[in-house]
Amino acid sequence: MCLRPLSEWENVMRIKARTAVEKAMEHMKILYGNERLSDLRLEEVQYDTVENKWCVTLGFATGKMVKTIKGNVNYSPETVYEEDRVYKTIYLDPDDGEFAKMVMRQRQ
Repeated sequence: MCLRPLSEWENVMRIKARTAVEKAMEHMKILYGNERLSDLRLEEVQYDTVENKWCVTLGFATGKMVKTIKGNVNYSPETVYEEDRVYKTIYLDPDDGEFAKMVMRQRQ
């Protein structure tokens, strides 16, 4: 999606990737209020040149276990239980880190 290298865009942005991540974490905690965000982690950060926004994907544990199948389903599938995670992408203004929107990122 990026049409030019990030290094070229950083000259026109007031906030850098590290600040965008910090702001996204702050916004996530504000949006979720009193809900406990267990194991909040940075998953991805990129600059979207189409939307002209920082996109920071954060993940957190839901506290639920989900059953998944690992390996080749036809030959030796292994059923395992993993902690379920939710992924949200926060879009931020590149000048001041203000919140623009939050979208659910699908699990891959």
